[in-house]
Amino acid sequence: MAIDFPSNPILGQSFTSDGAVYTWNGYAWTGGLPISLATPGVSGLMPGADKTKLDGIQPGATANLANSALLARANHTGTQLAATISDFNAAVAAAGGGGGGGGMTDAQLLARANHTGTQVAATISDLTSAVNAIVGSGGGGMSDAALLARANHTGTQLAATISDFAAAVAALGGAGMTEAAITKLYGLLTPFMSTTIAGGNGATNDSPSIQEKINAVVAKGRGTVFLPPGRFRIDNRLSVANSSLRLQGAGVEQTFLEVPASNTVGAIAFTANDKPGGSPYLFEVCDLSIVAVGNGPHGTAIDARWASPNQLNPGLTNLKINNVNVRSETYVAGPGWPTWTNGVYVQNAAWTNIDNLTVFAVDSSGTIGVNLDYPMNSSAFGIMINKLNHNGGGAGVRSRGWMETLYLTNSLIVGSTIGVDLDARSTPYGNMQFAMNNTHINAKNMNVYAYNWRALAFNNNSIYSGLGHGIDQEGAVRAARFLQAHLPS
Repeated sequence: MAIDFPSNPILGQSFTSDGAVYTWNGYAWTGGLPISLATPGVSGLMPGADKTKLDGIQPGATANLANSALLARANHTGTQLAATISDFNAAVAAAGGGGGGGGMTDAQLLARANHTGTQVAATISDLTSAVNAIVGSGGGGMSDAALLARANHTGTQLAATISDFAAAVAALGGAGMTEAAITKLYGLLTPFMSTTIAGGNGATNDSPSIQEKINAVVAKGRGTVFLPPGRFRIDNRLSVANSSLRLQGAGVEQTFLEVPASNTVGAIAFTANDKPGGSPYLFEVCDLSIVAVGNGPHGTAIDARWASPNQLNPGLTNLKINNVNVRSETYVAGPGWPTWTNGVYVQNAAWTNIDNLTVFAVDSSGTIGVNLDYPMNSSAFGIMINKLNHNGGGAGVRSRGWMETLYLTNSLIVGSTIGVDLDARSTPYGNMQFAMNNTHINAKNMNVYAYNWRALAFNNNSIYSGLGHGIDQEGAVRAARFLQAHLPS
């Protein structure tokens, strides 16, 4: 009897047998099968029925657990779709106490007191009407009139939110305030006053607009005029009379007062008469440059005078100049040069403090850096000049008349005919004291000239005699000290 074997899964061939002769792949032989049938203990050929059964087993199937164990849900892993659970909806409803919620009743679920988290305002149908009903159109029960009343407002607000803040401050002008209070408020007031000054492009005459603000301060007796960054053309000299005023710029390289050739008197003049009682006047110029533009003389950059000196009733008592640059613009074709007569002229101020002043003139025609003029009966109790940088042909510091003390420190004076010119011959008793410290002078004819001073003190200076004299003393010099004075030949 012939036996047909299926294709061998390993050899990929088939063979037949009639019981005696075996044929495989075209070869015939006798003597039995070349490969025995497989048994549980011996590998061999697999009958077709066993192969069919084996192919029907899914990958990953196991025969280690009994059917009952495989069917038990407690042994199942992973997840299943809710749709495969026949009574899913009924079971959930029953577990949630009739409507869901983990054992909570529908009434408990609907109660807002039990709700958690937040919701969008748009989901509240009567939000607007409810809020209005509770607070009466806003304010937690307060009426609109009570909410609008500024007396009920709390906290602070920005000055920028007050529409007329600058005008109100300018109108106040410091009336009734002490000098200390004005100084304390200065940092707050000046930024808002900067908006009151128009112009600043150098193309139009800015004198009228600046003078208008100065007049407003004068009307109040004291205050600050702030000049923001820009170039302000001063066709007409600015004037301040009998008032305390600070003219404040934004910096020597930001705020420029440009004096054209048509203005031959200067940039700003301050005058004061005797002030009966009360605090003295205070005049300040700070953080700006004053520039002579165009050929020819331009007068005095800063002119401060006490018109009728009275030693017992001082008028212009305090003068302060801080961080100011006085210079000439570059020469343009034509006759002459842009020149200044004086950088600063002071007459009869009781106290003068000049700190960080530069006076530079293009020519050498005789521009004086600081010119101090004190006729008899005036009262110069103290004059302090610190960080003067002068190059202008005339004296760096020139004094005439009576004064008690004059100090010059940390300064540089070059190109002058006389570096420091101190002539007190008009005072019968002689001036008290002049002291010069940490200063370098390189003058053309004479570095320091002192006439009729009682005491001269020099400390740590560098004085180059050049073609003229180092230090000359004349008249009733009562005593003199020269400490570490350097006089090269």
